[in-house]
Amino acid sequence: DILGPFTGFTLSLDGATRESHDDIRGAGSFDTVMKAAAACSAFGKRFTFQMVVHARNEHEVEDLGFLAARMGANKVCFGAAQPTGTFLDKTMFLSPRRLEHIVARLAQLDEAISIPVEVGLGFPSARRFATCEAWRSEQMHVDIRGRLSMCCMHSGVPTAGVGDEEEPDVCGDLAEVSLP
Repeated sequence: DILGPFTGFTLSLDGATRESHDDIRGAGSFDTVMKAAAACSAFGKRFTFQMVVHARNEHEVEDLGFLAARMGANKVCFGAAQPTGTFLDKTMFLSPRRLEHIVARLAQLDEAISIPVEVGLGFPSARRFATCEAWRSEQMHVDIRGRLSMCCMHSGVPTAGVGDEEEPDVCGDLAEVSLP
């Protein structure tokens, strides 16, 4: 099995269309994600689409949910963009009021599609103590460079004073070491 012993995969999509996703992630990346979803389906592996919601893509949350359901995803997850301390914060920031509005939209989406809609950490919530799947040891995060890290929300976020040193959240480079 080309996809190995894993039971499922979470695939990041930053938009429901090639244009919007590629505008954020780079040309050709939407097609790569779609091929990965098709491979999961072909090999009987569960997959989830995950979108980090910010000001540049908030208008597409419903479209992404419908795309995930059509493609056969087992669920669709949405996380709120977190501050990075970079210039990107100015173009991606969502106010608490807008985040609350998105939570309400996601609740409606959950009623409208056949797969679960998961509202991740970072959105306003009544839960006092919540942990994500990575911290519950239910999933691992591999970034776009093949590096294993503990947190998908802050993977690759610049750290002041680090410069060219290895990023502190990287556990291992899968191009250099095997996952086990």
